[in-house]
Amino acid sequence: MTKVKICGITNHEDLIASIEFGADYVGFIVDLPIVSHREIVPELANELVSETPTGVATTMVTILEEVERTVDLFEQVGADVLQIHGDFTIELIEEISDMIDKKLVVSIDPKNEIVDQVADIIDAIVCDSQGERGAGGTGKTNDWDRVRELKKETKLPIILAGGLTPENVSKAIDIVDPFAVDVSSGVEGPGGLKNHEAIREFIRSAHKIGGGM
Repeated sequence: MTKVKICGITNHEDLIASIEFGADYVGFIVDLPIVSHREIVPELANELVSETPTGVATTMVTILEEVERTVDLFEQVGADVLQIHGDFTIELIEEISDMIDKKLVVSIDPKNEIVDQVADIIDAIVCDSQGERGAGGTGKTNDWDRVRELKKETKLPIILAGGLTPENVSKAIDIVDPFAVDVSSGVEGPGGLKNHEAIREFIRSAHKIGGGM
């Protein structure tokens, strides 16, 4: 069954709803060099991580600029997974991988040649529609056909993101067959808060499709 990550959670109510409706992963966005209504301070991220039960994996999402700063924040937040976005080199990925003892997920364009070089370094690839500074959360649909081809070429689990909604997630899974789908803007309501009914419908649609690894 395809896993589901609800990302950009900023408060306790949205976390509880995501867990109750069956999210496999929850994501908290920390330390961005750009303005985002989804960014929260590390202290709040740590609180939300502490409230997440065993069995639901927590992810700290950030744009990598300074490796040591990112690692320090990751340790402070205490999440299970570190997900990095940005414009980085294979050397930076290797460095940060060496410094953490938990899972590392990297957002990489499917056509980027670096994919072949990180297969033994990271734990999964996020294929997202990238915006400013390599950030996700654009609300724009990804190139599903291109991601499907990448899935055939790499042994790494593929996490599909970018423009997913309760209405299109089942089609995306049918085309790509990813390990997991990742949604943020697609389940948001007014003011950037999560729409709990949209979370319910997204997870229901994703889990009833037989994707994954």
